[in-house]
Amino acid sequence: MILKLGSQGPEVEALQTFLKLNVDGDFGPKTEAAVKDWQKAHGLNPDGVVGDKTYAAMGLPVTKPVSKKYVYSDDALKKYGDPHLQNNMIVWDVPTELEIGVIPKKLYCNKDLVEPLKKAFKNLIDTGYVKELKTFDGCFCIRNIKGSSSMSLHSWGIAIDVNAAWNGLGVVPVLSQGFVKCFTDVGFDWGGNFTRKDGMHFQLSKI
Repeated sequence: MILKLGSQGPEVEALQTFLKLNVDGDFGPKTEAAVKDWQKAHGLNPDGVVGDKTYAAMGLPVTKPVSKKYVYSDDALKKYGDPHLQNNMIVWDVPTELEIGVIPKKLYCNKDLVEPLKKAFKNLIDTGYVKELKTFDGCFCIRNIKGSSSMSLHSWGIAIDVNAAWNGLGVVPVLSQGFVKCFTDVGFDWGGNFTRKDGMHFQLSKI
């Protein structure tokens, strides 16, 4: 397989770990520059592309591409287009019976987020874990992932943040397993399982 500028996924994470870079799964300019430096230092053509020769020199296994575990920005771009066009976005009027604690009454989000999030909110209420929801910290925001050249899934309104003050990027999350399960059981991936922990973050597991 070949990894190059624009590649994303677990294979890129493995490469970044090998190069002792910030691990975000996105083959951006910093990763490309690090690959070129490594290739030059080891007598290889410094083209910034990780093919079979570079894989072998690094001692990394050459594997067939595997299915991506998570939804990435290229998936969202392919389905929804330029996030500035705000395709598939709606103002969701949250049902009254779900308006418990800090659960918002209205939410500007992607249509595809509504049903999974409705189920997640209901799970929180039914299990009592809604008491653990201290802050709802947003959904739609067009921006890059912090420290990355890739767009955040918030740019397409298919992710939310909660309890941000206690679950910052890169720190050990404090959300309980029961709370997390209310989301992961109904179609979300949790950022607390990412290589670079993002415990406040929940995103759709498929689109």
